[in-house]
Amino acid sequence: MKTRSSITCALIFPVSLLIGACSSGSGNSESNPDPDPTACSTQLLSQLCGTTWVSDCLDQTTHYTRITHVFNNDETFSSTGRNYSDSGCTTETSSLAYSGNLIEGEDIALLDGSTGRKMDLSISMYDGNDIDPPTLQYTIMQIDSGDPGILYMGDTHDTAAERDSNNLVRTSAPYRKQ
Repeated sequence: MKTRSSITCALIFPVSLLIGACSSGSGNSESNPDPDPTACSTQLLSQLCGTTWVSDCLDQTTHYTRITHVFNNDETFSSTGRNYSDSGCTTETSSLAYSGNLIEGEDIALLDGSTGRKMDLSISMYDGNDIDPPTLQYTIMQIDSGDPGILYMGDTHDTAAERDSNNLVRTSAPYRKQ
């Protein structure tokens, strides 16, 4: 049986951001409401709003994980990490979800010479429980310039200074647009 801490590590370290409450599978159209004309107007958010991104089945040594990130049209997100006992990610053993608001920052030069975008995650719900005040996490995101169907996200950090000094995004598997 997988522990909650192994799920947390699978979400927090390989990508550490997004998805949860909207992943119930109900097919409810309310999960991606019509865009607010003032929302999603910044550089990266305009490409993310109203989209879903899913990782490959990731080998976490003791289990396998697939992470889904949903970016809503109102600049909120939800993320779900599902753990599996098999390499095909077919037999789910546990899951963990979180959600909140996205706050887009400025460009940041990455160690590989490309440019990413600073993103702050204001996490207000974790595994079905409200967080008040929300927890702020910092990351970097980049949509592949050669393939706009691929999203890279860096690890999350507790401070903006940590994020800015660890400016690698391609350390984890890419997320593919669904």
